[in-house]
Amino acid sequence: DVGLAFQVYFNLGELEQVVERTLLQHSETIAKSLEVALTNPAGSKGGQGRSGLLGNFGVFLNDVLACMLDVWQIQRVLSSKFDPATNTSFLEVCSSSKKKGDVDQPYALTTNLWHSTCSTLSSRLGTA
Repeated sequence: DVGLAFQVYFNLGELEQVVERTLLQHSETIAKSLEVALTNPAGSKGGQGRSGLLGNFGVFLNDVLACMLDVWQIQRVLSSKFDPATNTSFLEVCSSSKKKGDVDQPYALTTNLWHSTCSTLSSRLGTA
């Protein structure tokens, strides 16, 4: 059970680090998947080349979907679990160290991953 695991990490004082590490791993997975999609040989020139590239991007988009769903589930569970001492959600506890000037939206883990994905995609396609 994910909620129970988060409770254990919270009690150990490591919940925020675990969530940040998980988000970083998903961002890296998406970046690696994009790199594979762009660098794998797409076949010969012509119709097969375009078809291969589209197939590679299909795999990339499936990886993005899997990561986004995983982070959405984490966000959902974190928002429903509460610290009994302060009655704040685990999501708020994880976001409490964010600075007010940060571009990231502290309570929107899925949105932050989406912005990271779009940034990675934009920068990589800009150099392709």
